[in-house]
Amino acid sequence: SGNRDPAIFDHPDRLDLARNNLRQHLSFGTGPHVCIGANLARAVARIALSTFLGRLKTHELADPDFQPDYEPSYVMHGFPSMPLRLVRG
Repeated sequence: SGNRDPAIFDHPDRLDLARNNLRQHLSFGTGPHVCIGANLARAVARIALSTFLGRLKTHELADPDFQPDYEPSYVMHGFPSMPLRLVRG
């Protein structure tokens, strides 16, 4: 229940991707405290995204001039945003 702590998150049981303190989640942890379900969660996410994208006719950057802003971190690497245009098949 660490990611649903009412002392940290307002309305902790609501999915709110725009909450102010979104990055204060516990994620999967690291080292000896890594979540035992992390590999399963990653596999489920990979399958879900693959299935979702496979049902699309196409997907592309919404803005052809978009330049991703890489956000380095010791824990997580990636882009804060990447606007896409999704077209159903």
